[in-house]
Amino acid sequence: MARLAAQLAALIAAASFGAGAVTIEMVPGSAPQTAHAGTWFLQPLSVVVRDDAGAAMAGTTVQFVADYTPGAPQVMFVGGGGFVTTDANGLATVGQVVALETAGDVIMHVVQAQASIDLPPLTIVGTPPTRMSYVSGAGQAVYAGSLFGQGFAVKALDANGDAVPYAFVMFDDSHLDGWAYSTFDGELDVLAMADVNGVATSPHATAGPVLGTGAASACGFDTPCTTFYYTVIAPPVATLAEPWLVPPLSLERGTTSVVPFVMIVRDQYGALLPGAQITFATSPACGSFSGSASRCRARCTAGSRST
Repeated sequence: MARLAAQLAALIAAASFGAGAVTIEMVPGSAPQTAHAGTWFLQPLSVVVRDDAGAAMAGTTVQFVADYTPGAPQVMFVGGGGFVTTDANGLATVGQVVALETAGDVIMHVVQAQASIDLPPLTIVGTPPTRMSYVSGAGQAVYAGSLFGQGFAVKALDANGDAVPYAFVMFDDSHLDGWAYSTFDGELDVLAMADVNGVATSPHATAGPVLGTGAASACGFDTPCTTFYYTVIAPPVATLAEPWLVPPLSLERGTTSVVPFVMIVRDQYGALLPGAQITFATSPACGSFSGSASRCRARCTAGSRST
């Protein structure tokens, strides 16, 4: 009898805990929000989860989710699929939310194992961008394994040719067989938000080891992609060393030339190559070098070679 009473008490306690002990509070500013179709919502969605004593619940899983109805307005979460673990302050945040193509209101449910709330609506207006207009970044030549000098940039435009601020843009590399390729911090693609003028710029890509022509692209929701062609070339190597200053070919025995040997080093493309090493050497009968001053005995010529 005592055992049965204990089990009954435990069940009652569990039912009481599950009946609303946990609360979820929306952080002000999270909703309502409005975004143009095909763009990012500018404010993160955040809630705080508390236990029955009002203390923040750290480490609990929260899901942000909307009902799915074909053809209805929808949003997209970037990374994590809407699942978030609360931090030490009980805070759960989804920071990257994109409005999809259909206009209307989206009601977001925030669900924890023992509680849930509905947020005020996320409202999608207008229609998504229809094209990504080229801005800059094509035609670059970059050394294999090096960063590109600039990112790829496009401008999101609507059907009237007007800029679409904060548009969703995905940059990726085509990675065509036999072509040169690039990556973004080791990833094949990267997502970007256009600025207030509708211009989105990728991070600087890194060229792969394959030489030749490569192609990257920028795309929005259901828009034709804009392509950026580039060329990956071999890294520079010291190819040519040419004299710029040369001491007199004949000096009195034991004297030091006031004119040093100075060499200019160029790479295989004919460009000056900073940081290249040059070793100057003489024949045994010709004298010696001391620092930047050359010593050369009469009728002797110091040779030079590059390393």
